[in-house]
Amino acid sequence: MALTVVELEQQRVLMTTHLSRSPLQVYGSEVQLQQVVLNLILNALDAMCAGDQVLRRLAITSEVVRTDYLVVSVEDTGPGIATEDMDKVFNAFFTTKDKGMGMGLAICRSIIHAHGGQLYVMPARYGGATFVFTLPGVG
Repeated sequence: MALTVVELEQQRVLMTTHLSRSPLQVYGSEVQLQQVVLNLILNALDAMCAGDQVLRRLAITSEVVRTDYLVVSVEDTGPGIATEDMDKVFNAFFTTKDKGMGMGLAICRSIIHAHGGQLYVMPARYGGATFVFTLPGVG
C-alpha cells in the first residue's frame, strides 16, 4: 500500500484499511503476494480514474475466518465490471482497458492458486468492483 501513496494523492482517492491483527500465519512468497495486492490496487485506481466518479474510495480489508484462512478484499467505487465480463476478467489477454495487456489478473489468480487460495470478483456494495482472495493458514 505504501507504494501507491503518491498515486492515491494525485488521483484524489481516499483509501481506508481495516486489517486483521490475528496471529494466523500464511505460507507464501511475500514478493508474489505483494504483487497481487499492488496489482489489485492499481487496477482499482485505473478504474476509478477512467470514469467520471467524483467520489473515489478504495477500501482494503483483511480478516481471519474460523482461524483457518485469511480473506483479503480490495473494493473500489469505479464504474464496476459489466456482468458479461465477470467470468472473463481472469482470462489471459482479456482486458477492459484501452492500453491493457490482459495479463495482470490472470497472473494474480495463478499466484493465489499456487498459494492454495482463491481469487474472485463481485460487484461492490456502492458500485465498482470488489476483488477478494483467500489464503489458507499454516497450522
